[in-house]
Amino acid sequence: MYHLVGIALRKLRVSHNYSQQYVANYLNISRNAYIDWENTKTHVHIDQLNAICELYNIKLSKFIETYIEEKYKIGHPVKISA
Repeated sequence: MYHLVGIALRKLRVSHNYSQQYVANYLNISRNAYIDWENTKTHVHIDQLNAICELYNIKLSKFIETYIEEKYKIGHPVKISA
């Protein structure tokens, strides 16, 4: 699941045309620390996720629903006949 957070962070950042440095500055962390999150080398703490959601003006629940839970859903059920 952690790799999905990194993918989500990258998608959000790119969709807002933000640089990694811009996001890192907003979060008061180094650019390398932020890059490690996107590359899933380190884990993002919940407080940091809240700050990220503030930056993108989305609720944490929406972030999880849109970028994390959606990846675990399976397609429509298929009826199998014997």
